[in-house]
Amino acid sequence: MKEKIKRGLFLFMLLVLFLPLVQQSFHLFDGIKLYGKFDQAPDIDFSIGKWWSGTYWDWKSKYVNDAVGLRPVMIKTNNQVNFSLFGKIPLSIPPPKDDYLFYYSFIWAYSGRDYLGMHRIITSAEKLKAVQDTMKKAGKSLILVCAPGKAFFYPEYLQSIYQNPAKKPTNYAIYTKVADSLGINMIDFNAWFLAIKGKTKDLLFTRSGIHWSTYGAMLAADSLVNYMENLRHIKMRHPVWANVEHTNTAKYADDDIVKCCNFFFPYTKEVYSYPDISYPLQNYMVRPKTVYIGDSFTEMWIFEHFMDKVNVDWKFWYYFREIWDVYDQDESARKRTLAGDEWLGDINSADYVVLVYTASNFSNVGSGFIEKAYDHYFPASPILD
Repeated sequence: MKEKIKRGLFLFMLLVLFLPLVQQSFHLFDGIKLYGKFDQAPDIDFSIGKWWSGTYWDWKSKYVNDAVGLRPVMIKTNNQVNFSLFGKIPLSIPPPKDDYLFYYSFIWAYSGRDYLGMHRIITSAEKLKAVQDTMKKAGKSLILVCAPGKAFFYPEYLQSIYQNPAKKPTNYAIYTKVADSLGINMIDFNAWFLAIKGKTKDLLFTRSGIHWSTYGAMLAADSLVNYMENLRHIKMRHPVWANVEHTNTAKYADDDIVKCCNFFFPYTKEVYSYPDISYPLQNYMVRPKTVYIGDSFTEMWIFEHFMDKVNVDWKFWYYFREIWDVYDQDESARKRTLAGDEWLGDINSADYVVLVYTASNFSNVGSGFIEKAYDHYFPASPILD
């Protein structure tokens, strides 16, 4: 009996050792995908110089390690075992409380750790106001949208060491206060989400994601259209909700943190909400040209085709760095770098410029657009520097 067990274990170990080779040759398990930053190292050509310098084996070992068969299976298995047995999350994030996941950057923004200071915030806001007023004279409308931050929405699920009991100043609190006092066109969805917290039966944020839920994002989208209409006294297409699908399977960014954990099994049980939306069009409705500038909270509107339905033409400048448009609505689509003064041509042809930044990203409002636009419109005015 013992001999049979030994032989069985030996054959099992052989199978485990040869499985990666079999997978690499025959690709039996190619359906398993890894999320997050898992760039495969490129192969390297052999040369005598690389051999003697030692760089050949360094790069070759990286390539072999990344290209080994069953790598996704091995990574997912390792992550799942560490989490299931030891509660370890395979990301640089704080330990979860009641399964609510957060990134550190969102916590630092809520706690005021990344606070820029009053002078820098006032300078940015005053420049934004000057740009807004200049664009208005040219028949364009600029809007600042504050998307909600998960740490602001769920501070009760942060570990006590990350709380902000002293109410230290935050970029979000000071910037929105200054912007309001200056008369900047602004929608504060962070404040609105807090006002309706607990009053909706569907989740505005999920445990497993860092962005607003699809449900929450589309609630905000309808409010944005209302604001755009009132600003220019026009009527636009609105998202009309027929019904809401409820499911335990997440879509889009509703479990984006957990996706990057690369587990085999579900992290936690949640009910996700996905509205069935149409956009009725009447002859009197206006479809403007809009340039959106902002962070990843804008992406949910792209993937839900909100941009297409509401605008006749649109562009999204991701951190004022990459261009997304109607051809880039797939998560895997390659984005184009915003080149030179290309931004100016798009602004000149736009009806609206909408800046969309989460409350957790108000240390980076505009991502350089505000300063560049101000310098363009006021080249000889250093008064706000």
